[in-house]
Amino acid sequence: MIPTQPIPNYVSEVLTDRITFCMREFCDMLIHCVIRFNSHIHADQMEKAFHLCMKAEPILGCRILDSSSFKMNWLYRQDLDTMTLCPVRPSHHLNQDINQFLIIPMDPFQGPQVQAVIFRDLYTDTLCIKVNHGIADAGGVKELVYLLAALYNKLSSDTNYQPPLNKGSRSLKQIYQQFSMIEYITIFQGMIANLKTDSFALLNKIYMDQLYEKNKNYRFWTLPLPYKNQTDRSFVIKRIEPELFRAMHTYAKSYQATLNDIMVTAFFRALYRMIQPDPMDILNIVGTVDLRRYLPQKKAQAICNMSGFVHVNIGRFLGNTFQDTLIRVRNRMNTCKQQGYMGLYDFPSCVPYKFLPFSFVQRILSSIFNHVFLGDRILPPSVTNMGIIHLGKHAFSGLEIDDAFLTAPVLYPQILGIGLSGFQESLTMSCGFCGSEVNRAIVNQLFEWVVEELVTNTKCPES
Repeated sequence: MIPTQPIPNYVSEVLTDRITFCMREFCDMLIHCVIRFNSHIHADQMEKAFHLCMKAEPILGCRILDSSSFKMNWLYRQDLDTMTLCPVRPSHHLNQDINQFLIIPMDPFQGPQVQAVIFRDLYTDTLCIKVNHGIADAGGVKELVYLLAALYNKLSSDTNYQPPLNKGSRSLKQIYQQFSMIEYITIFQGMIANLKTDSFALLNKIYMDQLYEKNKNYRFWTLPLPYKNQTDRSFVIKRIEPELFRAMHTYAKSYQATLNDIMVTAFFRALYRMIQPDPMDILNIVGTVDLRRYLPQKKAQAICNMSGFVHVNIGRFLGNTFQDTLIRVRNRMNTCKQQGYMGLYDFPSCVPYKFLPFSFVQRILSSIFNHVFLGDRILPPSVTNMGIIHLGKHAFSGLEIDDAFLTAPVLYPQILGIGLSGFQESLTMSCGFCGSEVNRAIVNQLFEWVVEELVTNTKCPES
């Protein structure tokens, strides 16, 4: 069957493409999804499903043609049909093989922007998917996984199936179209207000220099990860099992809090224990917000980046107990939600980058990122909640899924980045980092203390 519409040779850039491309200065720009099956996959069918994904969502099959001109050009690879997109590899040391896949870089100038492998042992398969964050955030990666499952299922009944070409928007316009002019003004005012608060991390170098010179008490806390070669990368992955997950859920309800509030609280307390910050340090964790929350169907028109930032700033006092910290985190998050535009305040300042030559944008953002993120500035840790992976146990034509999780990009020291993702009644914590020999023990200890906080404290108060 021939596709209803021809696949375009080029895919238009959007503003988030430009910004996320430049973020390669401080992270590896890769998001992964790992799906563990309790049996073997139909490998040929999965291979074909990946090919169809790239026909349905052309950005997946593109490479960057040029990044030195006025525009950032995406060129669709015409040789995808000759490529193996999802090979099967025998695995005798599954966790080691997964870790090795997670740390392999991707070249966006070669494409495609998605890579995959099936690790096969005697009885089971593990599907590992790597996606360039330059084209998709965690929400976009999950949409890719859902599309993959749907196509895999379609091929079970129709081996000649061809998906329709998705011509939906990848732009943030689909978010801002939801707001009135008065709301635009409110969002802009919120951006200005953030520039004046100690919770705004994306500051330019001049402002930061003035801030540190004039106010020595203004400091962010950070985890002391020794700087190492950026190519020496590794991951620590730890799963929170269903029994603890259910206890956390019940405990959160008793405090009118969310599971995210509970996890952020545990990280605050574990980080505080590890860092032992100065009393004047600002206790702040940077999180992300899926902006699809503002769309009528909570779903973007196409696979794209659609995330903003939220700064969980609880001041300089942690609280004496887990409950004290939780209440501070919950109240801060509730305040952010009540403002109505959580995650949107950073974007008005980015709009000019859409109209400047892309080569000039790269120079501007490279300077900011290197001086603020990778310079001698102390930046707060980030905890990225990538949400729940909504796959049924038999989402792939009856294949039973034992577990699934996402990993956030590897952030370069001194920045610490934690990823959280949910699947059914479990949560997975992950952290990619540099300096694997030195920093593995630090990250392992942090995760152990997070779990200790959760196990010790998530018991409902007696009525």
